Amino acid sequence: MIRLTEIIEKETIRQVLDIGTGDGHFIKTLTELFPEAFFTGIDPSEEAIQTARQSFPDKKYRFETMNAENLVFPNESFDLSTISNALHHLATPEKALYEMKRVTRKGGWLVISEIISDRLNAAQLNQQLYHHHRSKIDRLSGIVHRETYSRDEVLALLKENQLIPTGVFDYDRQEQPERNPDRLQLWISKMEQHQSKAERFPEYDELKASLETFKERVMKDGFQPATNFVVIIRNDN
Repeated sequence: MIRLTEIIEKETIRQVLDIGTGDGHFIKTLTELFPEAFFTGIDPSEEAIQTARQSFPDKKYRFETMNAENLVFPNESFDLSTISNALHHLATPEKALYEMKRVTRKGGWLVISEIISDRLNAAQLNQQLYHHHRSKIDRLSGIVHRETYSRDEVLALLKENQLIPTGVFDYDRQEQPERNPDRLQLWISKMEQHQSKAERFPEYDELKASLETFKERVMKDGFQPATNFVVIIRNDN
């Protein structure tokens, strides 16, 4: 992620918004890149926001329960607005992108970082299988959670919303696959827990087959987070 500061001058960043912040994982990365900034994280989950507040008690951080598609902040409130691995959780991502642009000052920056579905190695394909299994169960349960975008789909979504990239790059959160059998078993156990939530759905057998495929493949090829596709946009309009 250091490449962000090759394009964005850190001295110009004082107020940062992280959309879909969850427990604040991406804010930790942003703090390392922009140590002098103040950070606001928003998420619809009150539980996640409470966890983030406990993890980041310093006054330079604030966290609020809020919907990405309806931000309460005034226009041009932030120098940098980010969304990391949350775009595929939104029912109307175009509204979130509009809001993201609206609350960012003219000449400021937008950063979209998404795990993607194309050009993955075998271990990353296992993470994709895990994610798609979970996201399908979420959708069957009425929760917005789509399968991951491809790079081209991310760029097309941005183009449809008049957002022109200044720069793009790939980022791997974990450089090598996890191959420790005990750690791999933890991922299997998590997937089995998700599977137990699918018993009431007609798609149970299909999902069960995906679980069995995952068990076989993960022990053979390991597990690695999918590559993140990072898009940097200067808010010139």
